[in-house]
Amino acid sequence: MKRMKAVTTFMVLLAAVLLQHLPDGEAVTCGQINIPMAPCLPFLKSGTGTPPPKCCNGIKSLKSIVRTKLDRQAVCICVQITTKQSKTIRDSVAASLPKKCGVQIDFPVSRSYDCTSIG
Repeated sequence: MKRMKAVTTFMVLLAAVLLQHLPDGEAVTCGQINIPMAPCLPFLKSGTGTPPPKCCNGIKSLKSIVRTKLDRQAVCICVQITTKQSKTIRDSVAASLPKKCGVQIDFPVSRSYDCTSIG
């Protein structure tokens, strides 16, 4: 368990460093994404019911800060890092989250989606 936490922390920090060095340097960070998404984890892990209101509010708040192509790519990468870290999150459940919260995003939520293809 300690090793998994260390790997998770390392991946988030690595993503944050990489995102800071992307062109324009103005992308949202994984920290800005993970905090509003945290209330979604129980739903993503169980895959049943509906997402809690705090989860949907978090997704809506993310939508308001994502303004550029670089932001969309950053969100995509951070979401992929989070879903890849947890073996209990199914792609189908993660992909259904925006729709269940009534939020349209500009890319599919998937571990295998090429985030660099986002326009």
